[in-house]
Amino acid sequence: GFHIYSAFQNLIARECDPGEKASLTLGAFNAGNTSNIIPDSAVLMGTLRTYNKDLRARLVKRMHEIAEYTGKVFGVAIEYESLSEVPSTYSDPDLTRELAEYASEVVPDFIKHTDYSVTPSDDFARVSEKVPTVYFMIGCRVDGCTVQHHNPGVLFDETVMPYGAAVHAACAFNWLNRRNA
Repeated sequence: GFHIYSAFQNLIARECDPGEKASLTLGAFNAGNTSNIIPDSAVLMGTLRTYNKDLRARLVKRMHEIAEYTGKVFGVAIEYESLSEVPSTYSDPDLTRELAEYASEVVPDFIKHTDYSVTPSDDFARVSEKVPTVYFMIGCRVDGCTVQHHNPGVLFDETVMPYGAAVHAACAFNWLNRRNA
């Protein structure tokens, strides 16, 4: 398992153009339950995120090859399972700028950056492949909390939730009014 883990980590560093945005996170590595017995199985789980569909396909192919050939080298059976094939979510730049305008009517500078890129692993990505969409995050960081989301110690300032709901409603209302005028 360690050899596969190590090789997967090197994929981003050695096989990706530094100009590409790509991340491979192996967040779970489970094997055995006692210190003096070699486990009979190990499970690695993670996520791969990138905007480039061709790069994603190439990295997935390489991950299959690494798992297969590492199994052959060590004489073990490898099972590789892809649990999700969600693409990266795309925010349409023009629509993002338009919605930022509507959002600022509710909360000034609510959408501070209209040109940022994130690679959330979200089913909403399927919609963004078909129609122009915007994905933005609501700043709800708690002062003093040093960890980010996907960490068990993260804290969220829930008092911003009404602002998020109001911004969503204002964006929908104004967008529909502009299209139906």
